[in-house]
Amino acid sequence: MDEQRKLGCATIDSLTKDSKKQQEASAFMLKESDEKVTALSNERDQLVKQRDSAFQEAHMWRSELAKAREQVVILEGAVVRAEEKVRVAEADAESRIKEGCTERISHHKREGGASCLCEYVRRTNSKMLNLE
Repeated sequence: MDEQRKLGCATIDSLTKDSKKQQEASAFMLKESDEKVTALSNERDQLVKQRDSAFQEAHMWRSELAKAREQVVILEGAVVRAEEKVRVAEADAESRIKEGCTERISHHKREGGASCLCEYVRRTNSKMLNLE
């Protein structure tokens, strides 16, 4: 029985050593897995921060784009108003020129200067052509 006991003890010792080796290997693998999980968790957190930052930046650019569009509408309105002022000024200038010509013609008719009148009409026409 003594030999069986020795054999049993040796088997138990062998199994205990194997069990400890397996436990150490499992603990090492668990530690590696924990490190990987921690690294992946940190990476995920970093990616979430980057995503949130990208969303914030996209929102900011959308706001800037909306402001720019509003500014375009305002500037287009200003251009339309300026063009209308130009049309009114051109029409006013044209009517003043015609009125001046009419007054000058009536003045020359009273004065009797037909040759001066022709010269004046030529100069006025050339000025009007240069303005256009």
